[in-house]
Amino acid sequence: MRYPNATWKPITTNFRPGRAGGRRRAMAFVCHSQEGSRSLHALFSNPSRRASTHFWIGRDGAVEQYVDTADTAWGNGERNRAGGPDGRVPWAAAAYAAASLNDETISCELEGRAGEPMSSQQEAAAGALMRWVHVAHELGEPRRHVTVIEHNQLSATACPSGRWPIDRLIAAIGVAPRPSSAGVLGFWYPDYTYDSALAKFINDTIVNQLRQAGIGTPKAA
Repeated sequence: MRYPNATWKPITTNFRPGRAGGRRRAMAFVCHSQEGSRSLHALFSNPSRRASTHFWIGRDGAVEQYVDTADTAWGNGERNRAGGPDGRVPWAAAAYAAASLNDETISCELEGRAGEPMSSQQEAAAGALMRWVHVAHELGEPRRHVTVIEHNQLSATACPSGRWPIDRLIAAIGVAPRPSSAGVLGFWYPDYTYDSALAKFINDTIVNQLRQAGIGTPKAA
């Protein structure tokens, strides 16, 4: 999926189409620190680099997307953290054993360096992006060490150097709502333009299928 508030700047190397095991969505959002300045598009486009993230947020709050979230960016490394991944991340041990840490995640780089806090524009952009990821990928309520984690919890690195105010961002996001018809449409048919007629069709179709299958009980008015 493509984040509507990002500039789409696709790379043609350093990622893998799809996700291992036929996964349709990831498990968590991973926070990274660029340790530098300016767009990472050129760096991630270098075949010898063999690294990438899905997103980048500039100091001015601009967001660039390099990899569709249905595909696998190469941001987290595999099996290079002494003792394995952080035990507080419930899904990470199995992913680490299977060398699939990238398959489980959506990653974002932050322009700047260690010791440099987020700008107010970056923080606003990061919160909006994290919220979208949770809604679009059905991650549910944002939870630190579960759906929002730091790169260093998976790999042997200092990244993101404490630069993401995760607790504050999660508090600002609140509970992510259930996916809307726009989110459903964007997930399954990203090339279609959302409008009210399509929204009604999606909602009616889903409700009818639930009724026919005898699943769930409609809420009382």
